[in-house]
Amino acid sequence: MDDGPMTPREALEALGFRFEPVPRGRGVNVEVYAPRLPNGGGVSWRMAATWPDSPDAAEYVATLLREAEHRAEMDRRAATQAEANAREAEEHAARVRAVAGRVKR
Repeated sequence: MDDGPMTPREALEALGFRFEPVPRGRGVNVEVYAPRLPNGGGVSWRMAATWPDSPDAAEYVATLLREAEHRAEMDRRAATQAEANAREAEEHAARVRAVAGRVKR
């Protein structure tokens, strides 16, 4: 893969988007197919045939980046909190284990 600059269309295609002419659309519209969602669902929408190479498409790529970074940050925070919760639970279990081991039966 070339590491040089990409057009918005090339960037979207690299992310798994597909563009297909709309039947009977006389070349004025394109159906935009987004990559499959994790749950297996899909989404598509119609845009002007020029959209994949437009500044709006470039802004859409930037929006995808912002959303991906936000999700990564939120998942990182959740993982950090889950790790802290696990450490706290392990410390509590160790305290209970130590006390329970000293109980006379």
